[in-house]
Amino acid sequence: MPIAAGLLTAHSPGTLALSGAGLAVVAIALVSLGENGASGRVSTRVLGTALGAGLLFGVFFALLGQAGEAAGMWPVLAVRVSSIAFGLAVAARAGVGLRLGRPVLGWAAAAGLLDSAANAFYLAAAARGHLSIVAAIASLYPASTVLLALGVDRERLRPVQLAGLGFAAGALLLASI
Repeated sequence: MPIAAGLLTAHSPGTLALSGAGLAVVAIALVSLGENGASGRVSTRVLGTALGAGLLFGVFFALLGQAGEAAGMWPVLAVRVSSIAFGLAVAARAGVGLRLGRPVLGWAAAAGLLDSAANAFYLAAAARGHLSIVAAIASLYPASTVLLALGVDRERLRPVQLAGLGFAAGALLLASI
C-alpha cells in the first residue's frame, strides 16, 4: 500500500531503488514463512484476518507518509491519542477490565513508547525520503525478529529464512543507491 502510494504521489525514485523495494517485499515473505513453509495449511479466516490487517497497516503508513515535514510530530501524537481512545471504547463495550499488574504495566508502557518512537522515525524518514522506498525498508522488521531469535534464543534458521535475510541485505543496498 505505501509503496503504491509513494509511486502515485511523487516522482519515481529510480530503477535500482525500486528494485530494492521489490526485493524487500520478497525478503519479507521468505523471512516470515512459518515452520511449515509454503506447504502449511491456513484457514480462510486466518488468511482473511492477515490480509485485512496488512491492508489496514498499509493504509496507516501510506497516510502517515503523506503528512510532510511541516506537520512535525503532531501526527504521531494524534495517532497515539486516537488509538488509546479507540482501545478504551472497545474495552468498555466488551466489558473487559483494564487493571494491569505492575510488571505488565511497565512492559505495556515500554511497548507504547517504542511504538511511538518507531512511528516518529518513520514519519521523519517519509518526510525526507521517497515514501515507496522508506515503506519498503521499514517493512523489513521481520528480519530483525529472525535475527533476534537466532542471537537470543539460539533458534536455527531454515534455508528459506537465510535466503530472505540475504534478500533483505540486497534490498537495503539497492534502496540506498
